[in-house]
Amino acid sequence: MILVQEQHQLQQQQQQQQQQRGKVGDFVFSGDVISCQMFLGNYSKKQCYPNITYEKPQFNVPVLYEDDHVAVLNKPAGIAVYSDTRNSSGGKKQRRTIHFLLPFILIPPKKGTEGGILRRPGIVHRIDKPTSGILVIAKTKIAMQSLHEQFRTRKIQKIYTAIINGDIQQQVGENDNDNDRKEDLSCWNVIDYPLGGKYAITSWKLLRKVQSLNAKDGILSKIEIRLETGRYHQIRRHFSWLYRRPLVGDHLYAGLLQAHHFRSKGLYLCSNGISFHHPIMRNNDDANDETVIVEVTIDLPKRFDKLMNAEESWALYDHSC
Repeated sequence: MILVQEQHQLQQQQQQQQQQRGKVGDFVFSGDVISCQMFLGNYSKKQCYPNITYEKPQFNVPVLYEDDHVAVLNKPAGIAVYSDTRNSSGGKKQRRTIHFLLPFILIPPKKGTEGGILRRPGIVHRIDKPTSGILVIAKTKIAMQSLHEQFRTRKIQKIYTAIINGDIQQQVGENDNDNDRKEDLSCWNVIDYPLGGKYAITSWKLLRKVQSLNAKDGILSKIEIRLETGRYHQIRRHFSWLYRRPLVGDHLYAGLLQAHHFRSKGLYLCSNGISFHHPIMRNNDDANDETVIVEVTIDLPKRFDKLMNAEESWALYDHSC
């Protein structure tokens, strides 16, 4: 009896040694058995996507909106959307990204959902690692195609808020002929300046100015931004290169324009609003049966107003005392 058990254990060990996880480029020989494991990993959360083989990254991201086709997240600053394999050695640090977190925080679409369910959530667009704010995710193939097309045709409206190191001069648009509107800070200014050989258009308006002893021109400016195009680092390059007024905390494009006082505070840029057409949901009450427009807005991180208030208080303080 003992001999039979030992032989059985030996056979199991031999089978385990022969089994291996296949990789791209592996050879397949006659007699090999190829299998597919449909559910891997140990999960305490039932809503997690089933085809995940790694542990959950050690951070969370708020989900602002979610249905069977799309989801909207609030990405914190300092978290990358994708891992940079050129500068990463792999492992848990490489997995500290939105891409690896998505299957753990989103609910898989219901069985039978139309449009082709994706095996894992798909990221529709990116925002920079130091930028915080809204990120749109697709959960079905039809949603991915629809959202990509909306970005391509610029039907998606995105709103950013930034703090600029310097005094930004509010200008009146070409169509604003009314003199009373020249003092109106709500009018939009347009930057039409090519980047990388491609046209790039950024619209902005001034929200608030405060005095600052550490800022260029002695002024910090908070502005609202709308992008007509989506070029690489468009906002940061437009204001740093064209206006010579970089975003506070911008290490990459500020150079000597950035005061040392602001270099350790992080980038003050937030994507705080978005609107897009839902790929599936439609307005039954509408005679044209048009798709539902999804609008999502978030409050700015508290550090934006905290910085503005602190700089203004220090500038107005009587330093002669």
